[in-house]
Amino acid sequence: PCQSCFTTNDLTCVHANTSCIRYYQQYGQGYDPHRNWKRCYSWYDLASFYESLFDSLTRQPPAQPTTTTTCLKIGLFLASSNMLTGPIPVEVGSLVNIFAFDVRFNSLTGVIPGTFVNSNLLRLFRVSQNLFDESPFPSFLYSMVQLTDLRLANCSLNGTLNGSGVGNWAAMQHLDVRLNSLTGAFPSEIATLVQITDLIMFGNSFTGQLPPAITNLVSLNTLDIGGSQLSGPLPDNIGDMTNLCKLYLARKATS
Repeated sequence: PCQSCFTTNDLTCVHANTSCIRYYQQYGQGYDPHRNWKRCYSWYDLASFYESLFDSLTRQPPAQPTTTTTCLKIGLFLASSNMLTGPIPVEVGSLVNIFAFDVRFNSLTGVIPGTFVNSNLLRLFRVSQNLFDESPFPSFLYSMVQLTDLRLANCSLNGTLNGSGVGNWAAMQHLDVRLNSLTGAFPSEIATLVQITDLIMFGNSFTGQLPPAITNLVSLNTLDIGGSQLSGPLPDNIGDMTNLCKLYLARKATS
């Protein structure tokens, strides 16, 4: 909950949620929830450390570090539902050990930085429901073949999805791009993501037909393609998708 949270090289897990605000309001000095997202060694609003960083008696934070190297061991960064503002710092690309990054439900602006491409261990990437500038789908994500959970709902994304890029996500289990302005043909390569369990794409303007091979996704639990401009019949053997519990085909998307 302080701006010097990265003073230990042993920090591997940071979990920030609404409790961090209450903590810092009580113990911090000059707290301002709207002055955040400085360089990563100046980040604050961080709480629920799985390793204690504060003196158990005085609860005083250690001195502020001066370089980003002190945060290189962070593996888990969860900061959803705070009041974070401003752009995501490009310095996050230096967090080479990070495997989960979640900043959903904030007021972040700018664009999603491409420096995440350096995070080769990143599996879970959730940045939904922010105030990003309108921009094309981030192309760097196509090369992140290790992703298992990608959530980009309501991120002001436009343009098309690159089919061959989508096909790189062989490990993908949860893909959520709802409520953007994506256009073009529904990527047939999605049918190759055999590990996927949740596919949520409603509220875009995809065209064409749902690829018949989508029935190969036998692990799929949720398929939501409502609010698009898809046409044509459903695949004849859609009944083979025995794990499918939620199928949304509504013509008009709702928010």
